[in-house]
Amino acid sequence: MFKKNSISPSPKTHYTYFNITFVHFLCCLLLVSTLANSACFNRNRVPKGEARPPGKPSNTANNPKQGQTVVREHGTDKLKPQNNNTTTEIFTPKTNDLEKPVKRVEPVKLQKNIQSSYDIAIMLPFNANSYIPNASYDSIPEKSVMALELYEGMLVGLDHLQQQGLQLTAHIYDTEKKPSKVGRILSSPEVQGADFILGPIYNKPLKTVAAFAKERGIYHVSPLSPSTKVTSNNPYYFIANPSIETHCEALFNYLMEAHKNKHYVTISNATSSKESKTAGLFARFAREYVGNGEFSEVNMTQLNYASHTEEEIAAYLSDTQENVIIVTSFNELFINDVIRKLHMLRDTYRITLVGMPNWLEISSLQLDYLAHLNFHVSTPFWVDEYSAVHQRFKQDYITRFQTYPSNNAAKGYDLITHFGRTLKDHGSNFGLFLNEVATQGTYTNYQFAPAVNNTFSSLTASPDYYENKYVNILRYRPDFIFEKVK
Repeated sequence: MFKKNSISPSPKTHYTYFNITFVHFLCCLLLVSTLANSACFNRNRVPKGEARPPGKPSNTANNPKQGQTVVREHGTDKLKPQNNNTTTEIFTPKTNDLEKPVKRVEPVKLQKNIQSSYDIAIMLPFNANSYIPNASYDSIPEKSVMALELYEGMLVGLDHLQQQGLQLTAHIYDTEKKPSKVGRILSSPEVQGADFILGPIYNKPLKTVAAFAKERGIYHVSPLSPSTKVTSNNPYYFIANPSIETHCEALFNYLMEAHKNKHYVTISNATSSKESKTAGLFARFAREYVGNGEFSEVNMTQLNYASHTEEEIAAYLSDTQENVIIVTSFNELFINDVIRKLHMLRDTYRITLVGMPNWLEISSLQLDYLAHLNFHVSTPFWVDEYSAVHQRFKQDYITRFQTYPSNNAAKGYDLITHFGRTLKDHGSNFGLFLNEVATQGTYTNYQFAPAVNNTFSSLTASPDYYENKYVNILRYRPDFIFEKVK
């Protein structure tokens, strides 16, 4: 069980927070799947089996054009078009009676499906059926914490969006981490009529929702999973959390800019094919870099590490150049062993250590070792404690929940505010206007690029999915503070 820390509230305040916010929410959540909780009308959707092509505007009931009036009757949109001709006649002076007017068809312009309000579906694994309150109602099941924190951040974001004039109806669903439960959720009228879907978190439920969203032509965002194998040939699927390949590419590009002409060594666990494959990405990027004429060569060595001593590692290092050591491991014990040995070599060799994104979640790492090794790491998410936007979110969160926001709460806030503003500015078919969508978020940026077989190209006509390509690069300074360097 997980007990949430509060900011020294009185017992009464603490009880009120959990009793009203969590317990009340869980009770309501059990009713969501059977009762309609929407205050808005149901929208007409693409019939099952008739997916809307990526480049085709939605039907007229969902895509009012400029100059048309929308009349809502009994939950249905009816359009009263005004005189909007789609063709223009061009006349030239007649020289005889046989000459006829020439008709020219104007190019079709994509219309943004901007509406006065939007229905969104949020699917998270609250696991409400496993909740057993204690006497003080201040306990939360550990497997429910992440979903609840994301949801709390989203609630603050929804408040801010409403203050900005955006009308959203959010339908919240407990997936329980079960594809079968997700299947029942997808049969509800609110989800079938949704303008946007956020979640679930885990890959199996994501696959079920991705197939549904693709069939219905609804844009769907994976909030946390970076997996690129959830769906294919699906231009409605967005990955908000960059894949490990995207992280490695961003790290490599940064190193080529900030640490030119250095001695690069990748270290991976010899017993892990995944880690060796990740190390191989840097070798591939180096070959492509040289092939593009950026440098005549990139000095990169790959070390498949088993149980090397410091002396054996030193054989791979340069006495004259700075050594950029990229450790592509995700294993806590392995990472600590390598860092300890590199720290012993730092007086003899100049070393810059580069790690993987999950290192930021490992509490056992020796911070003094990282500070002495000029540690760099990539992360999809970075909180600037001094930014005005973060301070506002933090204060509003504290006021509402009587506790400090976690990183998950900040992620939920960032996701809902970014895509909420995107809906407001570009409509429910915003994927057709990605070149116009603002990329600036609160804790990260959202630079979505189309991907086909893990190869990114802005010219891709029908991608397998869209992935956020923005990655933050952090440096751990000698004074034990992380700073963003890119």
